[in-house]
Amino acid sequence: MKMKPIMPAALLILLLCLPVLSSCRKAVETPAAEGYWQECIYLASESSQPLVLLKTEDGQETPCTLSGLSDEDRKKLDGFQTGTVIRVLIDSVEESYPEKAVVREMEFVSVGRPEDVDETLVRQLRGMGYLIIMKGSATGLPEYEFTISWGQEGESSYDSKSGKLVRTEGSEGVLTLNDAERRKIWTILTGMDYAKYPADYDPDPETESDPPEVIELSVTSGGETASIRCADAAVRPETQEKDAEDFLNGIRQITDLIESTDAWMALSDAKEEGN
Repeated sequence: MKMKPIMPAALLILLLCLPVLSSCRKAVETPAAEGYWQECIYLASESSQPLVLLKTEDGQETPCTLSGLSDEDRKKLDGFQTGTVIRVLIDSVEESYPEKAVVREMEFVSVGRPEDVDETLVRQLRGMGYLIIMKGSATGLPEYEFTISWGQEGESSYDSKSGKLVRTEGSEGVLTLNDAERRKIWTILTGMDYAKYPADYDPDPETESDPPEVIELSVTSGGETASIRCADAAVRPETQEKDAEDFLNGIRQITDLIESTDAWMALSDAKEEGN
């Protein structure tokens, strides 16, 4: 008879513990619901989405774009230089390269130096079309110059250093690219990975053009010069490889930009006038 009170007591203890257990469960879920703070290095760039280097658990740094920031926080970022250390409150991260993070808040941590940012990552990102802006350059680019020749027998040409522009023989002028044009051309050059092509390059060895189209490209940056010459730039869609497509598309974009300038259009076509 004395055992009867035991069950009500056990039940009472269980009832008293339920709120505690419930509280513990909520405590585990709460951090995920609220996101987490992550320290990262800001990369000033021309990208529509802010770009940072997230610091991973193993001490490495991985590129990541940020979305979801308020207009106020985005304005703050516009005033930061490459290398600035910030913290962001992350809701989620999509695995890609660069990764894509959805964030809600951002706060300044400390001023950093552009020269402390991993140069290999910067080159890699520029090769993907991300224009990382480093201190000391009005365009946000490394110092670079290029020369390019194109057309039949390479009759048209441009030298960015001297500004010399040749439309056809006997039709010459001067073209000075503005900062936006230089940024665009650098994006094209790094996007096509100009340095990987051999000095003598045939986009399609199985095809010949008549008359031959000659393309020459030379790029100097960081004290190094890469030069590519195509004595016959003809290609057929069925035989065109990815590298050839990238190269010719890049050349076409650069020449289209040059040919759209007032300096180019002010030049007469000497051959047409001769006809």
